[in-house]
Amino acid sequence: MTRLLACGDRQIGSGGSFDRQPGDRLADQEQNGHRIIHLAVEHGVDLILDGGDVFEGPTITPEQLDAYILPLERLEGRVPIIVTPGNGKHDLAMRAVNALAPLRHVPGLTVASTPQVIAAAGVAVACLPWVHPGRLVAAQNGGDRDEVHALAAELLLEIARGLLAESRADYPGLPAVLLAHWAISGASFPYGLPVDGAREPILPASELETIGFDMVVAAHIHKPQMLWPTGLYVGSPMAHNFGETGEHGVWIVDINEHGANIADALFVPIESRRFVTLDRELAEIPGVGVCLTEPPGDVRDAFVKVRITTTPELARRADFPQIRNDLLTVGAYNVWIEPTIERDVRARVEGMDESVDDRQALDMWMDAQAVPAERHEALRALHEGYLAEVAA
Repeated sequence: MTRLLACGDRQIGSGGSFDRQPGDRLADQEQNGHRIIHLAVEHGVDLILDGGDVFEGPTITPEQLDAYILPLERLEGRVPIIVTPGNGKHDLAMRAVNALAPLRHVPGLTVASTPQVIAAAGVAVACLPWVHPGRLVAAQNGGDRDEVHALAAELLLEIARGLLAESRADYPGLPAVLLAHWAISGASFPYGLPVDGAREPILPASELETIGFDMVVAAHIHKPQMLWPTGLYVGSPMAHNFGETGEHGVWIVDINEHGANIADALFVPIESRRFVTLDRELAEIPGVGVCLTEPPGDVRDAFVKVRITTTPELARRADFPQIRNDLLTVGAYNVWIEPTIERDVRARVEGMDESVDDRQALDMWMDAQAVPAERHEALRALHEGYLAEVAA
């Protein structure tokens, strides 16, 4: 029997972090990696499968590389890790050398940048990494994008069938696991919408299941979920933005020559920093100034987004940096202010319709706006000059 830890979609570097200072994401992302390795040791796993989107991209910094590699050093190469690239943005899979390729020298780490079968810890892992559909689009002379995506899904299923045949031929007796980074029908995003409506290649779950892998481990969708009795989405090990609700973590699965019993798989949640969204308004309080109309509530140790609806006058007088500092003072980890300025809707000029020419429209507008009479001629002159330029 082989015990697997399945994970994916770490997106190291998301949030624009370039150091490990308080308030940045990179410190959390490195700590998340340490937690994953701790769980691997705690549960005595024999193999780690990583479905990709390790990095956020498109620029991978030395600090981000360090945040990924440092947790792995604890294993000292004793537990093999197989990782496949995610999509073109996150793991630079559109480049000839993707972001993971230079990591092939890390002890115990195998990077599968192309479809291939890798035997490790008593399991044959068939890797189906993400690939950009651009060449297929070009071959179809652009074509209808939905039809191209459907064709891509068919080709990916064919590749998967070939990988299973290779697994059975080269490693008879070993359970075959498909490690893929693609959208699969029937799954749903963390915010609830079905994957089936996404504009990308979508592998039909029923066809993927009938290929016959002993287990399918999929990444790309950040919500952990069962797909069928032997297929699952790993989800992401931490929340990446304000839209990712629900649990985040990794899977521990046992698999033997008879396959995997995912019904007995263990999903291990990993606590991640909260994302809190506050909807607030501004008001002027005598002796205090312009401030939020309601207290923030519990924002301790959380990423906080404050959506403020206000008027132009209050927005001009509000001290948004101070509002941010006040939230940091009560314990928020980091704060973003998103003001929305409500402007008065100007009434339509009575009587103005398609029958009114440009010059009449200007006169009607000046009357409606109570423009002083001494300014009328100057505005008419500017208007005539504009009309002449447009007509030229």
